Formats: sequence, structure tokens, C-alpha cells
Amino acid sequence: MKFIDKYGRQHDYLRLSITDNCNFSCVYCNPVHKILPSNGTNQLSVDEILLLTKIFLQNGITKIRLTGGEPLIRKDFDILVTELHELNKNYNARLGITTNGSNLKEKAPLLSKTGFTSINISLDSLNALNFTKITGNNNLGKIIDSIDYVIREPNLKPKINCVVMKQNNFSELLDFVKFGIERTIPIRFIEYMPFSMNKWNEDNFVSYIEMLDVISKQYKLTLNGTSNDVAKYYRVNDSDYSIGFISSISEHFCGDCNRLRITSEGKMKLCLFSLKNKSLDIKKLLDSSLSDTEISNVIKIYLLGKELHHPEVSELAHFENNDMIEIGG
Repeated sequence: MKFIDKYGRQHDYLRLSITDNCNFSCVYCNPVHKILPSNGTNQLSVDEILLLTKIFLQNGITKIRLTGGEPLIRKDFDILVTELHELNKNYNARLGITTNGSNLKEKAPLLSKTGFTSINISLDSLNALNFTKITGNNNLGKIIDSIDYVIREPNLKPKINCVVMKQNNFSELLDFVKFGIERTIPIRFIEYMPFSMNKWNEDNFVSYIEMLDVISKQYKLTLNGTSNDVAKYYRVNDSDYSIGFISSISEHFCGDCNRLRITSEGKMKLCLFSLKNKSLDIKKLLDSSLSDTEISNVIKIYLLGKELHHPEVSELAHFENNDMIEIGG
């Protein structure tokens, strides 16, 4: 029993948003600090999350990533990950989380104890003033302290995600590579993507080829062809250290997509760019009298509607009610 779409793509990766609340107001995600309708009140309960997770695990999911908003600020986070760990003992899926790092140092021991290994940390500037302009938060020092703490945790494998924007942080590319080399932590540079409210425009967009060109002027970059990640990884100066590029816009990787996404309110999206009115209400299914098998079958039928690739950027730029903070990236 596996989740396979009409193009034969097996979906074994679940990205689960556990809150749409966040303590940052990043310019590419929630620049106006919009208070979303749920505001934490309509989010899935711990019991609902465990139930839907079990259903997905029974159907071939081998990797789960908790996202947000900012997942670490959910009030019952400790209970949730502890219970998830117990459930996962029967399945041994890989567990990961994406965070802005603001509470990471405090939660790192718990994450390690509950089986989380992949820790993706969003960091979009190494300059304190610029960091505040991008995120609306002035705790850059705390974030870097958390990163330095996490890289010493033997069970955790952190990466840094950096959304690159020409008018915001494009000038910091080389600083990030130096930062990554010094700490032996992979940096993944992500193309700026259009979502509701973020005022995406071509003038602020930087393709991964442009990023590659800037970095290769100072470092020798060699494509690492062994990776099956969404990122294109390049070894730096023939060393074991690599940096990555996620080219969602200029060179999408939709043909190999294996991801299913659940919002914090329990809506299943087939694509990062899917609109609200095209989502499946998993929470409603969980509250029904349907069995696990029947719910699985509904999901499988819904998955058959997944497109081969996301719309072109000219169309994405005009989408409304497609807020990144509700999806978790």
C-alpha cells in the first residue's frame, strides 16, 4: 500500500505543518505579519497528528518533516514529538524539522532524544542589521549560537537554508560559504519563490546559475552527482564539504517529486503552490467514521489529480490565498 500518482511517482515524504504561528515576519513568507484565520486555534491536535501520521506511515512514508510557521513555538511541542517518537518505533521513518532557530538550542536535546536527525535552519543574513530587515527579528546572535550548539550534537545533522534575493542578501553569498566551511555545515541556497503577500518580482529574483557564477569566482565548485536531494550539491575546492542550490523556479525538479504536504489545519496539498480550494480536508476525514483503509483510499484517489509540474512563474506570481506560512515550504 503506497501513495503513487498517475505519473508513477511514489510519495514517501510527508511534510507536516504543526502551526501557522511564527515569531518572525520574513519578507518572502509573511512580510506583513498576517494573523492567519486559525491563529493556532484550529490546528490539528496531537491525537489527530498521530492518527494521520500512522495512516501515512502504513502507506509507505519513510520520511517526516515537521514545519510551520515556526514549529518549535507550538505550546505542546514537547508532548507531540515524544508521542511521535513512540509511534515511529514501529516504522523507523526518518524524522526532521525546519526551524528559524530561535528556540533551537533549548529544544535540541529533546529533538535528539526523540529520534530527529535532519535539522534545517532558515538563515537569510549574517549581518545583524540586514537580518532584522529580512526577518523582522533582531536575534541573529541567538540563532548563530543555536547553530554552533547543534553542530556539536552527535545525533543531529543540521543544514542552513538561505533564500537568496538580489536586493536583500545576494551580496552575502561568499560570506555564507565561508560560514559553512568554518563550521562544516551545509548551506543550501534557495531561489526566491512567489507566494501571496511577498510581492515577488523578477528584479529581486536570483537564479541558481547566477549564484553559482558568483561563488565559483572564489571557490572551485564540482557537481556532486551522487545526491538524490532536491538540491544540486557542489563540492567546494575538492574537499568533502558541499553547498547546495534549490532551483524551484529556474529549473524545477517536479518530475521527481515525492512530497505530500499537510497544513496545520489538516488540509492536504499536492504541491507547494497548490491553492486552498484545491486541498483535501484530512481533518474532516479523521473526524468521520471512515476506517484507516478508507481514508487511505480517499487520499490515493485525490493524489491522482496531481499535476506533472507546478505552473509557470508568470502564473504563480498572481496567485492569491497561497501563503507560505501556512504550508511550511
